[in-house]
Order: sequence, then structure tokens, then C-alpha cells
Amino acid sequence: MKNLESLHLPGDAAQLAANHNNDIASLSFRARLIIEKFKFGEEIEKLDEANRLYQFVREISVWAN
Repeated sequence: MKNLESLHLPGDAAQLAANHNNDIASLSFRARLIIEKFKFGEEIEKLDEANRLYQFVREISVWAN
């Protein structure tokens, strides 16, 4: 299982959605099915379009560590 420290959190928030998609692709088949089932990809797009994705991921990373 991939841990949060190995996920990309670049200083450039514009690259976060692209990096997120790469991280998702590297997960197991079952993990990707769960992500698709709950439509996390759509939520990521909404956050990215609202310029809130970086803030959200940063908060989750702090909370998880």
C-alpha cells in the first residue's frame, strides 16, 4: 500500500491534479475501483477548478501524519 509520504504534493498547485492522477494510476486495482465507485475523480476536478485542491490535500496530509 502506498503511504501518504510518497504521494506528490508539489509547491506548484497547478500540477497537483496531474500528479494525483498519476498516483491513482499507481494504486492497486481494488483501490482504483473504490476511488471510481465513490467518484473521487469528480471531486478532485471540482476542487481543482475551485482552486481548493492544494489546500485540501495539504490539510489531509497534515491530519494523516
